[in-house]
Amino acid sequence: MKLADFGLSKLFTGASLKTACGTPFYVAPDILLATDDSGYGPEVDMWAVGVLIYILLSGRLPFSGDDDEELFKNILEGDLVWKSPQFDNVSGEAKDLISHLIVVDPTVRYSAKVALTHPWISSNTTTPLHNSITEGFRSLSTVAKAKKVTKK
Repeated sequence: MKLADFGLSKLFTGASLKTACGTPFYVAPDILLATDDSGYGPEVDMWAVGVLIYILLSGRLPFSGDDDEELFKNILEGDLVWKSPQFDNVSGEAKDLISHLIVVDPTVRYSAKVALTHPWISSNTTTPLHNSITEGFRSLSTVAKAKKVTKK
């Protein structure tokens, strides 16, 4: 499986990025906390990778809210929940990787280089997932359609 969405991408040259853009459900705390002076770096992409893995393994979003303000509050808190039954068959290694990617502090968050060496990525073991995941994907697609970040 390949996932790609480069519509709002920008080549990182080492300078802080400053544009708040993207889908709210995937936005990293770094973007929400960025100021015109501070900006953010490529660590936001690793947050999004963690969100994608979480969704692919469970069919659920790691953070939600009734509106963007509540969603952003929950993202800034960064408390992950491993709901049952969706995560019952997800390995501890997969949860460990997600837990190191969805980290509020970008200086502690795994880099791409570190993530690629994680046992869940480098091993060849697979476990069947819960059958409710397909239904979760269907409901997610209706929730996330065309929603863009609006930083307040």
